[in-house]
Amino acid sequence: PTRRSSDLDLLQMNIMKYLVHKYDLPVFLFGYGYGGIITQSILQQSDIPAAGICLANTGKYPILLLKLGLFFTWICSKCFGQNAPANILNRIAFGRRRLRGAPKCTYGFYMALFRGMETIKPYAPFDTPILMICGAHDSFPSNPRFSRALYNAYRDNDIMQITMIIYPDRNDNLFMEMNFGSMPNDILDFFRNALAGN
Repeated sequence: PTRRSSDLDLLQMNIMKYLVHKYDLPVFLFGYGYGGIITQSILQQSDIPAAGICLANTGKYPILLLKLGLFFTWICSKCFGQNAPANILNRIAFGRRRLRGAPKCTYGFYMALFRGMETIKPYAPFDTPILMICGAHDSFPSNPRFSRALYNAYRDNDIMQITMIIYPDRNDNLFMEMNFGSMPNDILDFFRNALAGN
């Protein structure tokens, strides 16, 4: 899974660089949930020409928690196989309300995910502007405490162009509700300001 992941990252990087070179347009990255973890991984590539990044419902998790998750998935994959659905972890990740329509992620997927999350560092090239958003009532995987931990990690790593917004009336279904409130305008204003600063 790790090799495939890095091959995909390389392909994505080459496509982005081609588009930037061909059309000379700024690149904005938006990562939601698991996509936010992938976006953090992409940020570690120092030559990414991103004009701004928005991370939604993603955070920094304690290393002990990742180790426990990796150990649990390793044991389960030995017992049931890497392609077996990780029902317990899926319930934790997606919640009971959304589990029916959620993807049936496997133990192999979670093993690759935990291993990848262990290698992620809070880094952004050229002090790229970052916006972090989450709901105050998010469930365990996207809890605001983990988002604050990621925000503080970026700040501790001298990333100063970072803004965090916690919406008091939102949960982890940020984009699944009819009333978005100020969130779309907050995101658009961030990207407009990031574009104006470049």
